[in-house]
Amino acid sequence: MPRPATLSLALSSLLLPVAAQSVGTIAPELVFDHRHNFGEIEARSLTELRGSAVLVEFWGSHCEYCRSEVPHLNHLHATRVDRGLVVIGITPEPPTVVEPYLERHHVRCPIAIGDVRAYALTSVPDAILVDPQGKIVWRGRPYHLDDATIDQALQGARPAHVAPGLEAVHELRRKNAHGDAFRALQQLLVEPGITPRAKAQAERWLRDYETTIAAAMQTAAEATVEQDPYAAWAALQPIADWHVGIPGADRAKARLQEVLADGRRRREVEAGRLYAEALAKEDRLDFDGADATCKEVVQRFATTRAGKHAAERRATYQREGKLGYRHGCDRCKVTGAACAEHRRRGR
Repeated sequence: MPRPATLSLALSSLLLPVAAQSVGTIAPELVFDHRHNFGEIEARSLTELRGSAVLVEFWGSHCEYCRSEVPHLNHLHATRVDRGLVVIGITPEPPTVVEPYLERHHVRCPIAIGDVRAYALTSVPDAILVDPQGKIVWRGRPYHLDDATIDQALQGARPAHVAPGLEAVHELRRKNAHGDAFRALQQLLVEPGITPRAKAQAERWLRDYETTIAAAMQTAAEATVEQDPYAAWAALQPIADWHVGIPGADRAKARLQEVLADGRRRREVEAGRLYAEALAKEDRLDFDGADATCKEVVQRFATTRAGKHAAERRATYQREGKLGYRHGCDRCKVTGAACAEHRRRGR
């Protein structure tokens, strides 16, 4: 059975033999000398993330296990950042190594470069989960961390990317009540006492709404030219449903009604929505579930654009040996495909 990759000689030379940090202790400081994919998260050290839960993964570019964890860590950060979890990968390797790696392997979660000698690392990947008070509540291999442990650490956590004073607006945005959020932001900007950081973020969010609606209308127009009703629907539906009252949203709603007025286009939209469910399962590494949903798309909507894509996707799962992939199997994880023991053929 493959073992977690040991640190390369170059990386190991940076790690001093210090006492291991254990669950229940305060996490030693980490300084983020270089930051990538942080977005609106302004923190430049682990201490500055107090108040949020933080999953820190120690990784190296030479590590196959680290590469196999990328989709999972991307998904964790994207789905829980609004609840107060920050997923950060940290390495002491130089930017000349790290930056091409991030691009090549489609890393989307925050990545930092910094000194990790405060931690007793003997191999990578290694990870710690830190609660909002800065205490280590779990340590181990990232793929052994379960949802219940994360949810426990998230109790009382606040989103790191939200300026103090905008928490209520953020909650509206998280619930997709963007029309209410838009009006709340306008009101906050005329009230005295708003901090410079909150003011800048509020103004940025208002601009984002304008940009989002304009981009949705442009995408829908291009999709119409390409005769892709699902792409038009996917661009317009969130605006029509969630951005009520924001300038431009009424035009998006009217355009959406035009798209759905035709029966053939409605069928393309229905097929596209089901195929999107398959792709979401694929993102969670549920390849068997994705294959089953793609099979349903093909059976119900074979002549649609999504039906053709679903048939191609099923062939890809088979060709790349994805079917039978097990989350709990180290051999599956290291390759990103089903191992010989678990591999199966699609039907």
